[in-house]
Amino acid sequence: MIENGDGGEIEVSSIGDIVLDGTLYSSIYLTLFGGESFYRQFDIEAIDNESIELELNKPSTSNNMKNLANMINFKLNWLVNLGLAQSVNTEVFTEGEVLLKINITISQPDGNSERYGIIWDKEKSELKHFGEIYGRV
Repeated sequence: MIENGDGGEIEVSSIGDIVLDGTLYSSIYLTLFGGESFYRQFDIEAIDNESIELELNKPSTSNNMKNLANMINFKLNWLVNLGLAQSVNTEVFTEGEVLLKINITISQPDGNSERYGIIWDKEKSELKHFGEIYGRV
């Protein structure tokens, strides 16, 4: 993961667990990659058991990218349900056959927007970048 100066870096404890810091940045990451235990932390019913990582590694077809965007929107919809966001919008792009670029825009109730980016390397099945990509939109 790459820090982009937004103050929302993911902290990892000495035993390898992600430390919750209460930021939107961490909440988005943990919602997508943290599994069912994240939902228990916030007393939110687990949304689904499908893995984002499985979807990230599928071939970069139009249907698969649309399904990934819909899955991310669905998983992050708890932010809207709790009134922490007005809307969630995800766009998925491919760069060749190896990299997926994902832009997630969270529109907040106060009218501001936060934009987060994920770059996934399908060849290595690993996250190359997660973070705020443009600051406030």
